[in-house]
Amino acid sequence: MTRLMLVPPTFPPLAVDPASWLAPLGIAVLTFTLLRRYRVRSSPKQKSAKVRTDPTTAVRDAVRESAGAWELRLHDAGRAAEASLHTKAAELDALAERAESAALRLRVVSDEPDVLPVALPEGDERVRLHLRQAGYDDRQIAVILARDEPGEQRRAA
Repeated sequence: MTRLMLVPPTFPPLAVDPASWLAPLGIAVLTFTLLRRYRVRSSPKQKSAKVRTDPTTAVRDAVRESAGAWELRLHDAGRAAEASLHTKAAELDALAERAESAALRLRVVSDEPDVLPVALPEGDERVRLHLRQAGYDDRQIAVILARDEPGEQRRAA
């Protein structure tokens, strides 16, 4: 009788080189990575964010930011203009005070102590005096005063 020996079955050697598996394995890893990125980008959180940032909302937000910037610029310009006006008003007040003191000094004073100083002319006479000093004769002055309205005469004085 013959004895049978049990030998585990052996498979024939594989004729596949491990280096040939690198290309398909690399493609599989790349595909897995790209699919994962796509899923993260299109997750529900991102979809709700996309709904909130539709084009009309983006335009509205940009307009609000721009309006806020313009409002700030206008506020600053208004403050600068107000400060400039206050400065000019203060300078004008100082000039008016200097003019009044100069007018007092320009009064004609007599050499005699009993005589009071002569006052400067007022109203039409003051205008006539200025026009005479400017070189106009009496006829031209009469035409100018007849042509001008009372407000213009006051401004000329």
